[in-house]
Amino acid sequence: MIQVIDRTLSCLDRFRPDRAQLLALAALLAEAGADKLELSESAYACLREHPCHVPAVLRVRSAADAVKYPEISGFVCPPALHEISEKICVEIRVNDMHETYTFSKSVSYPHVRVRGLDNVLTYHYQVDFAGLSRMFSPEMEFCPTNRDGCATAAAVEWALNGTGRTVVTSFGGIGGFAAFEEVIMALRHVRRRKVGKNYPEFPNIRNLVEQITGVPFAPDKPVIGKEIFCVKSGIHVDGILKQPRCYTPFLPEEAGQSHTILLGKQSGMSAVSFKANEMGLNLNGRQTARLLQAVKAMSERKNGNLTDAEFAGLAQETSLPAEGSDTS
Repeated sequence: MIQVIDRTLSCLDRFRPDRAQLLALAALLAEAGADKLELSESAYACLREHPCHVPAVLRVRSAADAVKYPEISGFVCPPALHEISEKICVEIRVNDMHETYTFSKSVSYPHVRVRGLDNVLTYHYQVDFAGLSRMFSPEMEFCPTNRDGCATAAAVEWALNGTGRTVVTSFGGIGGFAAFEEVIMALRHVRRRKVGKNYPEFPNIRNLVEQITGVPFAPDKPVIGKEIFCVKSGIHVDGILKQPRCYTPFLPEEAGQSHTILLGKQSGMSAVSFKANEMGLNLNGRQTARLLQAVKAMSERKNGNLTDAEFAGLAQETSLPAEGSDTS
């Protein structure tokens, strides 16, 4: 069973989220599939009176700080010289595979998290993953970082390799880690983890993280981007309306989103007909063809896609009898 530890709440201290935001975010992450939530000490100070139903892992500056929180069952901290208890996971930072020789210093720790290994996928990573698991036990936590843009792929491969059981993520990859939502969706489809579950929480988490940080996610970001299910090319619209699974790796409803048909100069009859029906307009074939030409012309003039209001205006004009037509 693959366990996902999400560290989003320990990455937000510099943005100073308030208690309500942290409570809402913790609840949403738990609902979306996090098995454990990693908290910073300041986040825990906000949440300790309103704990969620998911186990918490507290990030502390040193192992000695753990004694201040006897009610917490798990901690993560940097390596320490003195004895480490079973409750503490020691986080070993290793930038890339060239530095793995330093692992020999850490084999005595009972619980280890390896953070980094940005370039692990450029090596024989299946062999390397098996070696890590033998060195630190299968309970080792893997927290790949994203300097090379491969953190999500490395986290998924660790889970799929069969030796690793725990991956550490953050929502949207905030802080430079594997993206929680991408790992969750990959495990759902490739490893069949919670295969019947959809994730309507993803857009709500996205909006909340954007509110806290003041930084919007890219509109084409996998899984959570606001425009990843927007289509405008005529052939793509026609195909998606007929058989959506042929065009997307997962249905938008699985990630709490929906297909949006954009109308512009690349649109075809299927897109215009679908949009008209969506607005409750009953157009015949001739009217739809006229409307398509009007849509293309307006899109050319404004050098962009049409808004729903612009389309509705064109549709209303198009539904009127054409000039010179026989209305008898």
